[in-house]
Amino acid sequence: MASTEIPVANNIHSLTNGIENHIEFTSNLTSPEPQAEDTIITKYCLDCQISITETLFSQKHSSHHVKAVHRDTSVREQQFVLVDTISQIKRDTIPKLQNSIATLDEIRIDVDRGYQSVTDSITQKFDTLARLLEERRHAMLSEVTAITQNRQDRLSEQRDSAYNTLTIITNCCHTAINATFESEDDPNLLATIKWKRQSLNDLLAFPVQEAPEPPCAMLFDSSGMEEIQGLVKTFGCIQSAGASRLDVQIKGDGIKHFVLGRPAKFNITIKDRVLQIEKASLVVEVVDDGSTEKTIATVTELETGCYDIKYTLAKDCVHFVHVRIYGQSITNSPFRVDPKKEIEPEITFSRIPKKQSKPPGRNNKSPPKYVMTAKNTMIEDDLIMRVGIKGRNKGEFINPQGICCANGKILVADSNNQVVQVFNLDGECKLKFGSPGRVAGKIQRPTGVSVTNNGNFLIADYENRWISIFGPDGKYINKIGSRKLLGPKGVTVDKNGRIIVVDNKSSTICIFQNNGKLLAQFGTPGNRDNQFAGPHYVAVNSNNDIIITDFHNHKVKVYDSDGQFLHCFGSNGQGNGQFNAPTGVAVDSQDNILVADWGNSRIQVFDSQGSFLSYVNTSAELLYGPQGLAVITDGQIAVSDSGNHCFKIYRYLQ
Repeated sequence: MASTEIPVANNIHSLTNGIENHIEFTSNLTSPEPQAEDTIITKYCLDCQISITETLFSQKHSSHHVKAVHRDTSVREQQFVLVDTISQIKRDTIPKLQNSIATLDEIRIDVDRGYQSVTDSITQKFDTLARLLEERRHAMLSEVTAITQNRQDRLSEQRDSAYNTLTIITNCCHTAINATFESEDDPNLLATIKWKRQSLNDLLAFPVQEAPEPPCAMLFDSSGMEEIQGLVKTFGCIQSAGASRLDVQIKGDGIKHFVLGRPAKFNITIKDRVLQIEKASLVVEVVDDGSTEKTIATVTELETGCYDIKYTLAKDCVHFVHVRIYGQSITNSPFRVDPKKEIEPEITFSRIPKKQSKPPGRNNKSPPKYVMTAKNTMIEDDLIMRVGIKGRNKGEFINPQGICCANGKILVADSNNQVVQVFNLDGECKLKFGSPGRVAGKIQRPTGVSVTNNGNFLIADYENRWISIFGPDGKYINKIGSRKLLGPKGVTVDKNGRIIVVDNKSSTICIFQNNGKLLAQFGTPGNRDNQFAGPHYVAVNSNNDIIITDFHNHKVKVYDSDGQFLHCFGSNGQGNGQFNAPTGVAVDSQDNILVADWGNSRIQVFDSQGSFLSYVNTSAELLYGPQGLAVITDGQIAVSDSGNHCFKIYRYLQ
């Protein structure tokens, strides 16, 4: 769809050139010399800035500031005033308008790109549906043809057999008649008749089926047609939002202060799911106060609509952080950031100090690799263990997501490393498996993990759009959900062994048998009780109720095992029981519900009905974008701290 061009560029060019010419002309003018007294021809009102006559002076301007002027002087002064005004317009107003026009042109280009992207997406999706329908039609017609041909072949064989039998019987009858009536002088006639009669009796006893098989009856079962028609009629919708009305939330210390020479970080969440901006359209610049030096911040897209921002400054002075989307500053931008003096705590790789409880493992003889604690801090929290640092080696992570604990093992989906790592309860990495790829047996973007009743590992692969099944040794077994899932995030196994998958991209919940058969699904995009807006993770309680974190709706929703809505809790905010995009969820043996509050970087604890109980104290070493949660034992919770590239174990309700 081509944009309608607005012919403003030439007009602006002509206008600015004209202004420059006038300014150049008037700049050559010199101040007028005082004229002789007899050249004074008028009075000039300084208040009204107009020339007046004697009559007007007496009628309207007698109380104003009026002076006698020379005509040439008056004209020349006003020319200079006019030139000053035009110069100010050229210096201030015109560049702003030109920048605005350039920004609007860029946005119009983005709109065209969006149009092309959406139309391509619509065409692709409907072409896919048409192809699937055509493939199904062809398969069913081929099946009907095969059944019919097989039946015809069998009927032909039976007809040929019946015809051959009829020919034999007819020939036998003719032979018997000829032998009986045409050979009456034969001395052996009686014996011949007896033999022929015996043969005919044998033929009478020959079984003959008038209809060997019932007629071929086929029926096309089109049950579900009305449901499919309803789905087709309501499939897809066009949602639109303007960049100028973008609902953006920005959070983190990096918009308040920074430490010299150390990375400062903050997070941007675009709550409006309709407007999917390109990463290149989000620009963050840090400007030194009092100069024009700029530092371009690094923008990392965590998931759709969520971005990590990082910058490092070398000058110890006030800076301003400018955040622009499509060239427009977001609300409250720029943000003032002040330098901050900070004494770093001594970091040691060791076990937690003795005053805190032991980690939940059984073997405490040797410290696990990459278990990190902080000393000399004035704040105590509920941290028991931290495992991992940023990296690509065994026991290291880049953006860990889902986590689960079963059979004495802790599984972590190491999303950006495209692997899954398995730890014992002491924090030692015992297994690392997976390699990137888009075929069965590969892992492209692991986001959720769980363990089946027989000990196999379930891996939710967001980009491959399926659930991979690996054995306890990390060897690939099978996959489920292919062509049924659009972007799975969380996965768990309920009390009956069913596999429950959160399809983040389609905002639905899918329930599978362990053999991969889809048993049920519920949920559609929206904000009602039975709808979701980017759901993330799932857990089940002792009643086999299904508990879902609804990311963009800022709620936790509870359903029975059949997917019927029971209740929900939470709202958008920072208070007790409020969420800013909840992610991980876990349930302990008392049916307490623990929720990772991603945007608020905290973990909240609720009872089974959703009443707020407490926070997990993470004051000493703050969480940064917590994702998956897993109960280790009652009173101990593991969390994937994605922004800090590790997982941590905390005590709670102690």
